[in-house]
Amino acid sequence: MSDQCSESHAPVSMGYITHVWWPLAASWLLMGFELPIYSGIIARLNDPTINLAAFGGIVYPLAILIESPVIMLLAASTAMCTNTSRYAMLRSFMLMLGIGVTLLHASIAFTPLFEGVVASIINPPEEVLRPARVGLMLAVAWPFCIGCRRFNQGILIRYGKSKLVGLGSVLRLVAGTSTALILGALMPGLDGVLACSAALSTGVVAEAIFSALCARPLVRNAIPEKTPSDEELTWRSLLAFYVPLAMTPLLLIAAQPIISTAMSRMSEPLDSLAAWPVVAGLTFTFRSLGVAFNEVVISLIAAGENARLLAKFTQRASLLVSCAFLLLLLTPARSFLLETAFALPENLHELCELGLWICCLLPGLNFYQSWYMGVLLSKKKTIPIVESVLLFLVVAAGVLGWGVMMGNEVGLVYGAAAYALAMAIRTLWLQIRSRAVRTSYHLDNTHNTASLNQLAAN
Repeated sequence: MSDQCSESHAPVSMGYITHVWWPLAASWLLMGFELPIYSGIIARLNDPTINLAAFGGIVYPLAILIESPVIMLLAASTAMCTNTSRYAMLRSFMLMLGIGVTLLHASIAFTPLFEGVVASIINPPEEVLRPARVGLMLAVAWPFCIGCRRFNQGILIRYGKSKLVGLGSVLRLVAGTSTALILGALMPGLDGVLACSAALSTGVVAEAIFSALCARPLVRNAIPEKTPSDEELTWRSLLAFYVPLAMTPLLLIAAQPIISTAMSRMSEPLDSLAAWPVVAGLTFTFRSLGVAFNEVVISLIAAGENARLLAKFTQRASLLVSCAFLLLLLTPARSFLLETAFALPENLHELCELGLWICCLLPGLNFYQSWYMGVLLSKKKTIPIVESVLLFLVVAAGVLGWGVMMGNEVGLVYGAAAYALAMAIRTLWLQIRSRAVRTSYHLDNTHNTASLNQLAAN
């Protein structure tokens, strides 16, 4: 029996919600550690400022943008791998999509397209271009492996092996970090962006192989040949389902290179590009706890559970994570992270601190985003989510454009402000657009509570 099925028959309480949420949060948290860890390694190797700018400002955001079409293969696989014919079609789709985004990545990294995309559009400082290009070359395995592992992870989740997803995240982090540390130790003069770009590929290759091996027994033994309730899956219906689903991460991830591009055109571009991965990575580490809550909301509300408990959990978790992040900023832990853990050059300390303060509300805000999105998705309402992402991009582009026009403004300040304000506006829009659905759940509270009491009694 799958986790999803088993969860739907359990009585709901705050403790139960926590039980469902924490394994997913742990997996997201491990992925959130990736960029801060790599930034810390780069800061200890050759030319840290240039390499931090190349990795965090070019390689990492561009690689994620290129692979964004495969991100929602996890949701597609979880929802649609209900029989062997559907599995075969989705696997073919995954392979074609993975090869397509890999060819796009290789085209940018290995051909003159690099000058057109990176040198001309992003236009970073000249000294960042060479290490960034080699870094993209070394990360070429990233998009295909991300697609494979997310496809297979969806099967693991659907057929009751979701804990293996977390183990895969551990393996990815250990394999990638070990690769970067070994390369740095063996070649002390190596550019950090090269060590960590190679680590990116190593980590996702290991995770993709692990998830494929774990999913293989399920493909042989757990996926039924045919289920009477399944409608025939055609390429047209698959694309109609997947294309809108893929728009949200694609548009959100597009903000990262847009921020890098704008910072490259403002004051102190090199320092801003070097500080941004630390600010974004550390903020995302805390935000990831809220990102994981989205799946909890969908699964528990869809099972008819009490919406008020989920709303209360959102409030408490948001407050707790916000306090933890503020505690980090107000105590010596901040200096320890920037000076010792990340080993940042002294000229970047103040800039990173300022960026973290600008983004201080984002970790708590992510719980509310996941709450509102989960409520909407429980009723199959995806249009408001796409609207919120488009609004996010408009607000972020407006703030960044204003900063570029001002001429002499520090890039990181406007980059962090654009991201924080756009996230706040996006959350507000999701709150407004989910109000009717949330009201309907609250109106059904009496019925839901009675149902839960009956479940508990049985």
